[in-house]
Parts: sequence; C-alpha cells; structure tokens
Amino acid sequence: MKRAVKTLALRSFATALFAVLVSAPAVASGREIAGVEFAEVAEIGGTRVPLLGAGLLRYRIVFDAYVAAFYAAGSELIRDPLAAAPRRLEIEYFWALTAEQFADATIDGISANVSEREFAALESTIQRFNSHYEDIEPGDRYALTFANGTTELAKNGHTLGAVEGTAFARAIFAIWLGEEPLSRNLKSALLGAQ
Repeated sequence: MKRAVKTLALRSFATALFAVLVSAPAVASGREIAGVEFAEVAEIGGTRVPLLGAGLLRYRIVFDAYVAAFYAAGSELIRDPLAAAPRRLEIEYFWALTAEQFADATIDGISANVSEREFAALESTIQRFNSHYEDIEPGDRYALTFANGTTELAKNGHTLGAVEGTAFARAIFAIWLGEEPLSRNLKSALLGAQ
C-alpha cells in the first residue's frame, strides 16, 4: 500500500512538472530564452532546419520548469506541426527528474492526445521509447527529433535511442503540439505565434 501511494505521488509530481499546471510563455526573439541559448538552425536528417519558436514553462507561476524550442521548416509543419516532416523539439530543464518520471509523464501526455485504441496499438513502442530515458540534472537538455520515419531521443547531444513509425512520432510530439497539449501558451510559442 505504501509503495502504491509513493508511486502515485511520484507520478503526480512528474506529471505536474512535465505537464505544468500553469505556463507562462516567453518568446525567443533570437537564440536566448530565460538565459538558455538555442541555435537558430538545427541539422535534421542532413537538412538545415530553422528555429520556429521557443517558450518558457513555469510551474505554479513562480518556478521555471524548462525552456523548449521547436525546429521546423515549411508551411506544412506550421499548419500541422505533427505532419510527417523533419522536426525537432529541444527542452532544457531547470529541475532534476528521474527516468521513471519521464516515462510516466510520456504515457500521460500521449494518452491525453490519442484514442484508447491508438494508445493500445502504440503501447509496446511507447515502452521501448521510455526505456531510453535517463535521469537528468538541471541544465541537461533532451532533444526529440523526427526524420526519415524515426523518432530519436538524445540527451546533451548524445543519442540514447530511437523508434520507428510516424504514428508514434505524431503521438509523442502531440504532448506539446497536439489537440490537448501540456500548455496552449507553450504550443503557441513553439509555433512562433507569440
């Protein structure tokens, strides 16, 4: 019973940090946001892709949770940020989090954006992807990149693993850019709308 309560508390905390209850967007006018530098261009699948937008996510108004930047090119991704085109989301964290917290939050974020049937079809792929997460410390950066039908997870520039499939790519990027994003304000900032 104590383990179940502890697991529930840990999952709730992870979801709160990952999904933030309150967000405050900050728009990157260039490369820096909240003191964190993002390159103007990322190389994705051999193609140079521009920074579309970036935002700062705050937890409970006063705590900076992380900053994120979205790299995408072409009108297709602006109209549909989940389209099967090269894209990257980079997130730099201000708090330490465990691999387990990321896995739980990924499950919660995907399930909020897909049907039960779609989730069931993706479940083994989600588990495989979640096995690549590592614990992070403040200042660590995850990059989620989709190119050539594969979604890759990297930490601080080092690839941790990848899974294939456009359905999975749509589902995981939907956590931030889907119909039920973690934060509508952050979604707007990532799409360069603010």
